[in-house]
Amino acid sequence: MSGAPGLVLIDLQKAIDDPSWGVRNHPHAESRGRRMLALWRQLGWPLFHVRHDSREPNSTYRPGQAGHEFKPETAPLAGETVLGKTTCNAFASTDLAERLRAAQASRVFVCGVITNNSVESTVRAGGDLGFSMYLVEDACFTFGKGRWTAQDVHDMSLSNLEGEYATITTSARVVSGFFESHFAAAPMDVALRAAEAARKTNAGDSTVLAALLSDVARRFTPTFLRSLGFGENVCAMVEQRGETLRYLAAREATRAGLSAEDLQWIAELGGPMSEHEASVFSDRSISFTLLRMRHFEEQARQATHAAPGFATYRPMLEAHLNGAPSQQA
Repeated sequence: MSGAPGLVLIDLQKAIDDPSWGVRNHPHAESRGRRMLALWRQLGWPLFHVRHDSREPNSTYRPGQAGHEFKPETAPLAGETVLGKTTCNAFASTDLAERLRAAQASRVFVCGVITNNSVESTVRAGGDLGFSMYLVEDACFTFGKGRWTAQDVHDMSLSNLEGEYATITTSARVVSGFFESHFAAAPMDVALRAAEAARKTNAGDSTVLAALLSDVARRFTPTFLRSLGFGENVCAMVEQRGETLRYLAAREATRAGLSAEDLQWIAELGGPMSEHEASVFSDRSISFTLLRMRHFEEQARQATHAAPGFATYRPMLEAHLNGAPSQQA
């Protein structure tokens, strides 16, 4: 099997919010699962929502009650596959294995709850069935048990699985890995040199990332970048790249520096800005940064040297997605 990887979301239902479960870890796990969903949906990769249909009369997961419904953050869209299970591991009581094989998905990424129960047992079973299993640990959570905290229980489960049964990863690593593979598959020298130029002038992390990603903006929209968790600073700069070109086209002094590709995009966007639009643009607080980004791009187009590869920016990108403090634009 050599198709696109599969994504399996396990038991992300309202039942898990019942207070009887206790204190959980990873309060942002649902948003990380939503990030994974956004990536898979954008790329059209196979994804499976696994719903637990408990047979226990007192279970919060029993069908027929509110807890049986999917959590809204990661609920399936119309047409997406939903598999109901009655066992701990998602392979034992569903045809998940057959569906993954039919999709030629030899690699399987898993998110959901709870880490040390349905998630761990599903990952173990998948490994035994010959799939390469990846546990997206920040998109999973669990609860304290006895004298062990939820994080203790979570970490022990990961320790049990790592290496022999699964590769432990995070949603930020998955996203950065996707962009690295995209850069490897297409000529992205200008974007890499633009990011290098921004980094060499000590531009903030947001500006460096926007310079890196702006060349892919016409395929991967700012809306998609937002769904992956990129900050508004980065998304706004990527989103406004076309408007920057329209502004430059409205100025005789800068129009001559536009390439044929730039002019074609400007035409698609409605042509150069009017005098009023250009005045409004120049008064915006972000305009200086946008014009600075354009300068980085012009430098990159004129240069011929090989810039550092995408791997140079993975730590910065992952820190950004993880919400770590970073320099501003």
